[in-house]
Amino acid sequence: MKNKNFKIIDICNWLDNNDYYYKKSKFFNSKAIISGPSQLQSADISNITFSTDGVPKIKAGIIFVKNFNKNNQSMLQVISESPRLNFIKCISKFFKPKPCKIIKGKNVKIGKNCSIGGDGFGFAQDDDGSWIHFPHYGNIIIEDNVIIGDNNTITRGTLGDTIIRKGVKTDCGVHIAHNSEIGKNTLLTAHVMIAGSVKIGENCWFGPSTSVINKVVIGKNVFVGIGSNIINDIPDDVTVVGNPAKILRKND
Repeated sequence: MKNKNFKIIDICNWLDNNDYYYKKSKFFNSKAIISGPSQLQSADISNITFSTDGVPKIKAGIIFVKNFNKNNQSMLQVISESPRLNFIKCISKFFKPKPCKIIKGKNVKIGKNCSIGGDGFGFAQDDDGSWIHFPHYGNIIIEDNVIIGDNNTITRGTLGDTIIRKGVKTDCGVHIAHNSEIGKNTLLTAHVMIAGSVKIGENCWFGPSTSVINKVVIGKNVFVGIGSNIINDIPDDVTVVGNPAKILRKND
């Protein structure tokens, strides 16, 4: 389903009706079209995005932030204590996600009973304690020579894509959450759980029942021992084991 094009003034009217506080910049154009939500780092003047860690010098159409910053070049800054939550409320009102695209390369093999392309487990807690679902707009990219084992789940990205690089192999029962990127020629054995927004380098090996917390960055040529729980970034060329996982040795 194709989304309706909304002018920035349409969203301003919604903000007014819901008592949001916002400030317009000198770049503001009431007729500007907002085409949809975007990740912060890739947002442009046609996008709506949010930031929880300060206000970078970007030029989005609309940005939800905690504090106004005069150096930000976005057309509209919406100021709130919970920019992520209010961003979710706004995009849920205006932008219906399209069906997930699964973009496959050559020689991709997918096992039985896999779920690929569903929404990830993304929620934000509202002021009354209820949970609001973060709509997912991203796709899934599976590059060449990938093998996906039986009973895998791979969820689509929220605003970006979930990416499985060339040569990746996964065993049975693997879960790869939204926005994660699995590096080239990495192997994930049985029941590995990769949480959201994890970035894994190339040529890694993950032992059975390993778990990785969200937003961790793991280097290349990393060996992860069975049952390890990774809660911190891991550098290149090391073996890690344990709960929490710690570096055991440097790999040759």
